[in-house]
Amino acid sequence: MIRAIADLRSEQKIGLAIVLVIAYVLGFVNLRLPTVRFSAPLLNTAFFASLQLIPLALLMIAFSVPHWWTRRLLTVLLLPFVVLSGFFGSCSAFEATSILARGSGSFERLERFPIRRGWISIYRTNGGAMTSFGIVARQECELISGLLNVRHIWSQYPAFEAKVEVRPTNRVQFSTPAYGDRRPHPMTQEVELASMWCPISE
Repeated sequence: MIRAIADLRSEQKIGLAIVLVIAYVLGFVNLRLPTVRFSAPLLNTAFFASLQLIPLALLMIAFSVPHWWTRRLLTVLLLPFVVLSGFFGSCSAFEATSILARGSGSFERLERFPIRRGWISIYRTNGGAMTSFGIVARQECELISGLLNVRHIWSQYPAFEAKVEVRPTNRVQFSTPAYGDRRPHPMTQEVELASMWCPISE
């Protein structure tokens, strides 16, 4: 791969680097503000893990720069991202192991409620021993088979479960019971659903 990158012209290397940076940034934006997801949790984990190879590819491009001072500067700038991506890649590998062993990882779907276009999915989050459980609700529908259009509509932390009431007025009520000392009172909130592009509706 290093040889193939070295054989590229300078403008090709710059173009490739720009594309890789944009893909890396969009991948993290989509992680924090979910817009598109695979319907299979393992595919989502594998896709995020593959993104963590991008800083390494950028480092290979930096190694092929002819000017030593530019090569050294780019290497110093990219090394923290390579280390960070290694950490995220390791977390993704652990998540994939959990999904293969239990069928779900730290983001477990509990229920799915059909609506006029698509459905509402309820997920339980589990960040490990240092965190509490949480609940996340997403409005989802199929773009194509296996690929979802996703919108975050509600969340509650800490929480272990949620009751969902879908109303005919395009509104949804979410209720969660008390969560020990962390949240001693039950919570109820009503959310209005926005329209989504759903080429394949259920």
